[in-house]
Amino acid sequence: AIGCGARRLDDRLGGSLSGVHYLRDHSQALKLYDDMTRCKRVVVIGGSFLALEAAAACAAWGVPVDVAMREQLVMQHIFPPELSQQFMDHFKTRGVSFHTSMENEYTLVGTEEGGSAGRVKGVRFSSGAELEGDLVVVAVGAVRDPGPASALLRGPAGGVQVDGNFRASGGHAAPGSVYAVGDIAEYPLLRAGGAVRRSEFVDHARRSATHCAAHILHNSMQPYDYLPYFYSRVFEHKGSDPGPLVWAMYGVPTGEPIVVGNLNPKSIVIWVDDGRAVAALLANGSPDEVAKVAGIA
Repeated sequence: AIGCGARRLDDRLGGSLSGVHYLRDHSQALKLYDDMTRCKRVVVIGGSFLALEAAAACAAWGVPVDVAMREQLVMQHIFPPELSQQFMDHFKTRGVSFHTSMENEYTLVGTEEGGSAGRVKGVRFSSGAELEGDLVVVAVGAVRDPGPASALLRGPAGGVQVDGNFRASGGHAAPGSVYAVGDIAEYPLLRAGGAVRRSEFVDHARRSATHCAAHILHNSMQPYDYLPYFYSRVFEHKGSDPGPLVWAMYGVPTGEPIVVGNLNPKSIVIWVDDGRAVAALLANGSPDEVAKVAGIA
């Protein structure tokens, strides 16, 4: 259960400047919180849900936030375009600006030239475009942190391939002697026809560990039947106007998405594949409504 680490920018490109933050664990979040209470302008690099959560946290302090991303829309690897645009419009009302289709090559500019000295003062892209910011959050994905499991990293997605009870294979591991759970495990997702997947989210980390423990302690042979679950909660601070933005998603989003609503106050998306609902997402729903959405998937 060695998880993953945040993808970092090389030190030669300003990745270790003061004011540059990465998010993967609690201590990093505390450092970001301490820094954002004193900064004047923030640049968030990335268009994922983690990037949006960082942007929302900074904007809640009344700090101007620029989000720079190579994609045209946020969360476009999961959200249908209509919902992505709704989220971007909502964030814009909070003082967040989006810079889309940006180059994937950039350098963090510091107050002192060269190396990793000084404090960050902005981001310079290969086109010459620059964004000013004395705090930069780099949220561009995760990387494996294999440690002693490097000999087992033979899965098609770069993780440790396991069976339905998280027994690892590969390397010199005897059958049933090594298990892998959480971010690093590549497991057969039954709801995707047994396709091998790797899930980087806390719900899967908890449930995979629980399932693995049941297998080891009680010799349970029931394969892991996971309903993928993602969620995010932002703008929940006191006095938030127009209120929180909370969403939950269940299932495997394949097929045709059907979008209803415009975040005023709710939106729901249902993915239909081969005449069957396979995934559903609800934004700003009540707990009872979220439970019903889980039942759809």
